[in-house]
Amino acid sequence: MRTLLESLFRCDSERALRYKGSNLDAAADFEVHVIFDDALVSSGCRRDHSILNEFAENFLKVFSTLSRRDATVYDASGRSEATPYGQRQKLRFPHGHTLTLHLKDKNKIRNKKRWSQVMYMCYILDHRVHSSNHDNTYILAVDGDVSFQPASMLHLVSNMESNPDLGGICGRIQPMGKGPIVWFQIIEYAISHWLYKTTESMVGNVFCLPGCFSLYRARALMNDGVKDTFVTQTKSGAEYLIRDQGEDRWLTSLILKQGFGTGYCADALASTHAPEHLPEFYRQRRRWTPSSFYSNLLYIKDVKPLLQRNCFGIWFLIYHIIITLCGAFTPGFIFLVVIQGVLVANKAIGDRIGHHLSMWHIYLIVSTPLVFFIATCLCCKERLQVNLKIFTIQNKPQIVRTKSFQ
Repeated sequence: MRTLLESLFRCDSERALRYKGSNLDAAADFEVHVIFDDALVSSGCRRDHSILNEFAENFLKVFSTLSRRDATVYDASGRSEATPYGQRQKLRFPHGHTLTLHLKDKNKIRNKKRWSQVMYMCYILDHRVHSSNHDNTYILAVDGDVSFQPASMLHLVSNMESNPDLGGICGRIQPMGKGPIVWFQIIEYAISHWLYKTTESMVGNVFCLPGCFSLYRARALMNDGVKDTFVTQTKSGAEYLIRDQGEDRWLTSLILKQGFGTGYCADALASTHAPEHLPEFYRQRRRWTPSSFYSNLLYIKDVKPLLQRNCFGIWFLIYHIIITLCGAFTPGFIFLVVIQGVLVANKAIGDRIGHHLSMWHIYLIVSTPLVFFIATCLCCKERLQVNLKIFTIQNKPQIVRTKSFQ
């Protein structure tokens, strides 16, 4: 939260320096909108009266601290404005730019990230921006834990202005944090975000614009085929995976289907806090993995309109199919490798003790953990799944190393 506000304050100061001595009103408009999920809680006094939760209050305190003003200036009791979705507060940066804080009430509007995206499509673009200015209006979508420099934002805007056919562009994401889980993610981001997205942007279009740091053209978002489809509710499990758990990939696919391009800018660097502990990391990947796979299948399913709109070539389609098939067959490959390892061990140990296990016994030994894993994923609650994962890691066999002394 603090890293995001520090980034916004840097943008406020940089824009004031850029247009120093000139009329800011004549320059490009710059507005900040922060959307809080489930930000209001019952006050306990009246059922119809709500107050800010802990996270929203901390946000206001950090804003006051960074702006070097007294915290009571932004007290929620006297500056809140009632809205159909909850409440709204307007703050002001030191150099005059505005920050609108949208506080969602879960009893009035849906939570989750996709419905916050629908809010900035319908509220900001529909009501704040005239349709004639959609081509020159951009939405920079960021997460609450992102840190970036003003130069990164300007790199994204410069790329969009130089290519009017671009509907969206993303920057280079770098994970922040400490510990072995973050170290793993640093390598993973270098491969899946930097290498893959560079390849995709060179041979076609980027298939996923991550919501943590991406710039969208208003004209692309307000296209009927994008906005009207994006606001539809889910009716099946597959739709839930694609639309509510993989909303960034789905939004990117809708933009591509309307003939807009998507790109990647390595110069636009942003940092995001990566999960440092196993439960948080597990929940994140439990959400990402199935949604990514279903989204890849959706691209293959809708390949005809994508090819007709020149979103990518036939060779990139083949590459994408190979990547999807590898992801689908990877569990099977791992299963066969484990079986082969047990076969080798069975032969080596069996030759010594004079007894070999049958193939059925080997299949039973290897399949038991797999069946247990599948049953746990399908039948157990998320908290129990995380606890089982932590238990297996904490109780894994340890390799004892001894030092030899001369």
